Amino acid sequence: MEEHKQREGRFQNHLMKDVIPLKHNLYLHPADPRYYEKKLEYYDRNCPEAHYHLGLKKLREGNREAGVLHLTQCLRTPTSPYYSKARSVLAKVDKEIRVSLDSSKLDSSGAPTHFKKSKQSPSRSAARVTLVAAILCLCFAFLLFISAPILRSAEIASPFSSVGMDVVYESEELPFVIYLPYQLSTAEIERLLYDHAVTLAAEHPQRKVLLYGVYSSAKAAGTPVPLREIELKDQAFVTAAYKSETDASVKIRFHQSAGNSSGEAGRIEETQFAANVVRTALLQYKEDHGKLPDDVRELFGVYPDNYLSVLPLEPLSESHKVLAEIDYTGGWAYNSTEIDPEQMFRPNSPMNIAFEPVEIVVNRQTHQLVLRSGSIVALREQVGLGKESSTPVGLFAVDQRVLDPQGRKSGVYGTAGLSFGQWAVHGTNDEHSIGKNESLGCVRMKNEAISKLFPMVPKGAAIRIEESGLQDAIESNSYLSQVHRLFPSIEAEEERAPKNTLFSWLG
Repeated sequence: MEEHKQREGRFQNHLMKDVIPLKHNLYLHPADPRYYEKKLEYYDRNCPEAHYHLGLKKLREGNREAGVLHLTQCLRTPTSPYYSKARSVLAKVDKEIRVSLDSSKLDSSGAPTHFKKSKQSPSRSAARVTLVAAILCLCFAFLLFISAPILRSAEIASPFSSVGMDVVYESEELPFVIYLPYQLSTAEIERLLYDHAVTLAAEHPQRKVLLYGVYSSAKAAGTPVPLREIELKDQAFVTAAYKSETDASVKIRFHQSAGNSSGEAGRIEETQFAANVVRTALLQYKEDHGKLPDDVRELFGVYPDNYLSVLPLEPLSESHKVLAEIDYTGGWAYNSTEIDPEQMFRPNSPMNIAFEPVEIVVNRQTHQLVLRSGSIVALREQVGLGKESSTPVGLFAVDQRVLDPQGRKSGVYGTAGLSFGQWAVHGTNDEHSIGKNESLGCVRMKNEAISKLFPMVPKGAAIRIEESGLQDAIESNSYLSQVHRLFPSIEAEEERAPKNTLFSWLG
């Protein structure tokens, strides 16, 4: 026993008490005077927190150039909480520089310096004039680069040619940037951009207004500000263009297409969907047990307590880890004491995601099934329905999740089933019935399709069956065609019903 105690405390050391693990075999102590330098050198060269604190340190030391350089690095990560702090400090530094330049133009008596007699030699005065002129030229060129309107070129054919001439003088562009919260829906973003574009165009009727939308961790959308940092164009996930004199409508373009989930905007929407799948399962668990699970892995129980099949990957960090407290290192964060779904399970990052329950929507008229969370569509498939309108219209909920469900006939329910009362969304070996009304009321899918759908639908998810109409609105929503990769299909034995269990859904 004594030997066990010695072995148990062998590596315990008081020096490890406040040490912060950054990655494998890398530990730093906050009291280390070079803590932030080491964090940049060994952990993350783009860490906004480290750049911010080093920027303040350099400014305190009087090294303004190095301080501004570090603070500018923070602006490369608009989602960071240090972004707005860095902007504020840079604004103060800019103001100090302007005041310093203004005061340098006056002598001690308050008279402008150009009235003072120069005591310098002609050669030094000439050198100073040359230097000032060069600096002014550089400043003028920089101002032209960041704020001058961008003029479109006009193609003019030679008047002496037999070819005609078509001259087009396009309007000067006026670029703005607007910071948008992650949790805004596509419709809300479109409305905001439209309103701001119309307002700005009315104020500048001779100019074409360009709005660049950039994601932000702020709770509310900001107001448009003139675009000063050219690199923000590359960070924009949506743009809006409008000139009141010539354009009949505001042109809004999302940089990720509806069928493409690549890029930052796509990964953010994947994160929203994945988080809401787990939240939907957690709320059903709480309803069944009166409390949330102590560990999120309790959701992956044995049938019929298999609320989820797998924990989805967190797309932005590509991590499965789950922590109890948020430290912004990626993965997920879970707190079983929280009441608010948005706080009980969330990405381990500055991102705030609105809770929009996961639901299946079935359109009887078009034979389409859609899996969605709010405005985000994760799957869209053709299905088979019941003859003589036997597939019921209404709102239901998934009460059982079963792999390889067995009926009176072998394979009648395909590879998986999601039941709602006496009906189910299930696979089928009769793929010719897809797109037709041949079942006794169940919703049939191809086996390949139900295998893709099954891991993404938690127990408790709503099933909304509509006659028609809703599908038209869903068609225009964001479609994440590759989101299923976050939910690997693991055919665990725990998700199968006990042997000799026969289901009697109206297949």
